[in-house]
Amino acid sequence: MSLSDKDMSLLKKNVIDIVGNIDFKTAAHVRECLSILVGRGSPDITLVITSSGGDVDIGLNIYDMLRLYPGKKQVKL
Repeated sequence: MSLSDKDMSLLKKNVIDIVGNIDFKTAAHVRECLSILVGRGSPDITLVITSSGGDVDIGLNIYDMLRLYPGKKQVKL
């Protein structure tokens, strides 16, 4: 999976945009974003969440990925 230009632009500002249904694709997106950010030294990040829900198990998996991310996290709904 490769990130769109919009996602790469947001990552330069240490922002991860979580949009739409929570599914395997969303989890892969978050994993890739976090991997890039860890490579940059784990800066503090902002999560922008615009989702009405989805798969609970995948949502918990995303939660665990974010919980284990070493930088500080801020969430905007």
